[in-house]
Amino acid sequence: MAKTKILIIHNKYRNLGGEDLAVENETSFLKEYFNVEVLYFSNNIFIATQILNFFFNKNFFAERKIFNKIEEFNPEIVYFHNTWFNIWNNVFLKLAEVTDIQIFLKLHNYRFNCTKTYSGKTHLEGSKICKGCGGDKRTLKYFNKYFDSSYLKSFLVNYYGKRYYKILKNENIKILNLTSFQREFMINEGFNEKRLFVFPNLIKLEKFNKIESSSYILYAGRISNEKGINELIETFSSLKTNYKLLIIGDGPEAKKLINKKIKNIKFLGELTHEETLSYINNAKAVITNTKLYEGQPTLLCEASLLKVPSIFPDNGGIKEFFPKDYELKFNHNDKNSLRNILENLESYDLVGLGEQNSLFTKKILDNDKLSKKFMDIYDNV
Repeated sequence: MAKTKILIIHNKYRNLGGEDLAVENETSFLKEYFNVEVLYFSNNIFIATQILNFFFNKNFFAERKIFNKIEEFNPEIVYFHNTWFNIWNNVFLKLAEVTDIQIFLKLHNYRFNCTKTYSGKTHLEGSKICKGCGGDKRTLKYFNKYFDSSYLKSFLVNYYGKRYYKILKNENIKILNLTSFQREFMINEGFNEKRLFVFPNLIKLEKFNKIESSSYILYAGRISNEKGINELIETFSSLKTNYKLLIIGDGPEAKKLINKKIKNIKFLGELTHEETLSYINNAKAVITNTKLYEGQPTLLCEASLLKVPSIFPDNGGIKEFFPKDYELKFNHNDKNSLRNILENLESYDLVGLGEQNSLFTKKILDNDKLSKKFMDIYDNV
């Protein structure tokens, strides 16, 4: 029996991130069960080209490349991941006219909801913090300025995003959500629940040998305000603890925080994925203090599979990747709650929590179950 053909399309980020890695892992997984080919795009294009794309609401080069590949490969499924900004929305409209091809689109974040309006005040709708970008009423005010601290760039992102939001409403597109929380979020936004399916990212890891004597907690990710890094460092630096906080990554807040030269905090810069995994494997725990509704926490899932416990805010869909009564989650945007866990970390059974998390995550991300689920989505008409 011939394998179902899947064409995966993804616009890579300028700096390799969790979403790029997730796409690579999922592609590798799907190739074990299906006939898969991949088209990658990049945002490293000329400014003049980007302006033309905005003006015409399409990327002629990307569109031609995609449809040439479809004609050559003849897939049953065209599966999109990130499309911002090189893969333009017009591709979806043209593809929707091809009735014998199913369109899948995985949403890795909540950015689609971040650009519904140019007015920050209207967009927040009573919330203190935007769940797509981490901005708050003090910074967004009446006009969004969240993208590169630029009104012009933020306007262009909003221009793209407002059209992207309309595309998501297209009934011919099956949307893959990373969590049940994200699916419910979209249902509450008025999306048709019959075309929303929960399908998490696959995690692929090699085995590592553990070093038992480590005494550090690890943060790995973007060093930016929306990730709660300032609050995390402020809290950690005031603790009386023998633990160190190691920070892997880069971002707009990095230089300012590095210059503070805080005694028990060390910045390691950007590392390869393999180097990062080695640090995760030997950590006492990993930590995130994100202000956002994250899609799927790659760092935390990798830590679980390596039997390393995670410390995280009780926010959005993160908790779906952990047992219901998990002990190391703290109240969202609550520094006292975070401090309480860090100060009492030695009182928890960290080895036991790591083992528990590993078993739980392996059940959720079981390859055979997910391959069947993928076909169930395809068969669901």
